[in-house]
Amino acid sequence: MDMASYLSEIRHACESVLPSVWSEWDAVEALKGKIASLTAATVEGYRRAEAFQQFEDTDDYMLGVGIHWDTYFGPDKERYHAKASLPDLEQQRDVRAFACTSLAGSVLQFAKQGISLVHGGIQNCPSGRIVHGVELKSVIWQGRNQSMHWEEGQLRPAVRQCFKALNAADPALGDYLQRNVAFEVVRLLEWREFADFEADLLLLA
Repeated sequence: MDMASYLSEIRHACESVLPSVWSEWDAVEALKGKIASLTAATVEGYRRAEAFQQFEDTDDYMLGVGIHWDTYFGPDKERYHAKASLPDLEQQRDVRAFACTSLAGSVLQFAKQGISLVHGGIQNCPSGRIVHGVELKSVIWQGRNQSMHWEEGQLRPAVRQCFKALNAADPALGDYLQRNVAFEVVRLLEWREFADFEADLLLLA
């Protein structure tokens, strides 16, 4: 089987998985951004109110009181309701992050399997493009191995060497010994759509 045939066979599966990886991640990021924005607006509103209330002038003092209550009934109230459900939201975030990482691991498995079927392993596979100083074939192969075996605490030297090199350029990969970093690898490879994935795999044909 050649790489083009392999990609044709897995197209449907990969096209189903990749959007799910990113939609889960985007939802988590949007939620974190909303809470951070509301918190910042609240802090700024109360800071301004406090500054005005320091003045002896009655008008300035009352302006400060007004800002205080505007903040209370505006962003602070929204933030309160958002933070009241924060434990639930954080739990949802963690579950979604787990799902996102697991799905990303599947994408790396699709890519690694292509190398195995077409070339019989990494040794006979073309290098592909260079990703932060590391050959594409190694990023895929070792990324998949990290995703599958990190919990065993016995990552092989080739995996460690690959991630040490990648970590020098991307600190998000620095804790590859403590957790599954499949999503970070997929993000590093910029695989948002099947076309991105396909283009890289064809480099390994």
